[in-house]
Amino acid sequence: MLRVAPRTAAEIVQAFDDVVAKPLQANLSSKKGRELAKRNPMIYTARGTTTVDQWVDRALEDWETRESRLRRRRFSATRSATSGSTC
Repeated sequence: MLRVAPRTAAEIVQAFDDVVAKPLQANLSSKKGRELAKRNPMIYTARGTTTVDQWVDRALEDWETRESRLRRRRFSATRSATSGSTC
């Protein structure tokens, strides 16, 4: 529990939805199984991946990590521009 005011909690939930949940849903829904074949399985093998399920999980994590960084940068830039803050 965050122990914040209801309005602050609603803002946190909305920001999470805008920055994480909606883009994640859009990103994953646009992925095709063939795109996994473009990811070099040897990279994941070197990282300790031993099953196809682990390979798929790590490939999706890599996509999301890259996409999340871009979303956070865009969100921070937009927030700074609209609020004048330096977050």
